[in-house]
Amino acid sequence: MLILNLQISFIGMVDILYDKVAVEILGEQLKIPLVNYSIEGATSGKFNYSSWLDTLGPTGLLGQVEKFKTDLKGKLADSNVLYFIFISANDFYYYIDYNQPGTIRQVADWSISNIVTAIQTLSDLGAKHFFIIGSADLSLNPYEIIT
Repeated sequence: MLILNLQISFIGMVDILYDKVAVEILGEQLKIPLVNYSIEGATSGKFNYSSWLDTLGPTGLLGQVEKFKTDLKGKLADSNVLYFIFISANDFYYYIDYNQPGTIRQVADWSISNIVTAIQTLSDLGAKHFFIIGSADLSLNPYEIIT
């Protein structure tokens, strides 16, 4: 993998069960800084699986991209940074746990649409290099196996 600058910008979700997520380990091993906008429980939309976290502002992927844009203060995003996006499982959990209407296919389509919007927005801001991770196989998740 080629990282063209000495920085990674991480947008998406984190996992509070682990000390570090993959992108943090990558940054440490490559000895490059990490700018982290991620929030535990982020959905691919503007808001969070846990609504109390949205008291901080919109904490979903699209909310994080808005915060990143605001932080740029009218400047362009660094085109040499690798923009790392890891998102989507919380959309599924929100759909299941809160008995949301629609089908699982609609949830997947909504997630993909939001991820595309985030990438397009970042690109419009000047970002050029993206590393996108979608959801793992949720059927192997212990939460899904026991429910």
